[in-house]
Amino acid sequence: MTEFHVIPAKAWNLHRPIARDQQSAVNTFEQIVDSIKKKATVRVHRRERKKKSLEGPHYRVRIKLKVDRKAVDLFHNSRAGYRAQYYYSITNDERANRYFIRQLCPRVVDLLKKTHKRTCPPSLIQASLLGQYTKVWINQGSWVRTARHHDRLLKPKRWAEKNGKNLEKRQRTLLRWGSLAPQTETCIDLIGTFVTLKGRPIKKNHKLNRSMEIHEYGFT
Repeated sequence: MTEFHVIPAKAWNLHRPIARDQQSAVNTFEQIVDSIKKKATVRVHRRERKKKSLEGPHYRVRIKLKVDRKAVDLFHNSRAGYRAQYYYSITNDERANRYFIRQLCPRVVDLLKKTHKRTCPPSLIQASLLGQYTKVWINQGSWVRTARHHDRLLKPKRWAEKNGKNLEKRQRTLLRWGSLAPQTETCIDLIGTFVTLKGRPIKKNHKLNRSMEIHEYGFT
């Protein structure tokens, strides 16, 4: 029994259906996450410093997970995937994000123990990943930059109804990118919470409108 939601096919309105074998093998958000957890390897990781922080130096880890294109397809595009949870409700999407992080964090920390990097000690990695503002997202590769009009295959009702309305430039861009359903991407990004070198998290979230953007436009 899933704790998350599967958007009805007619409401999700994906013009390039997820392959039947994928849907039958993995058809809940928990199963999608479990599949990624089992397959994921770390392609690259690095430490980022927060710019213009009034609370002193803060850092976060950014980790690129290598999976396979089918797992990423289900994660980003399916009606049980990550964006589908945001489409259902903002409350549900935050639960989905936290669930993904809790499931993947132990595996990622374990993988990174084998790759020593002076700027990313295990204590910093774990503190950043377990922070309140950690998030996950599809890697924004060439499929974003090279997309054409015929690539806009995902048109759920709420997002589709916004077309033609008086939107700001950023909103139009988000809506355009949100309609993309890439099949070739093989990476997912984990973006940690900003913390001090001693692991104390930053007090304020730097992107408060992220959940609303994904809920309303399918992208952020």
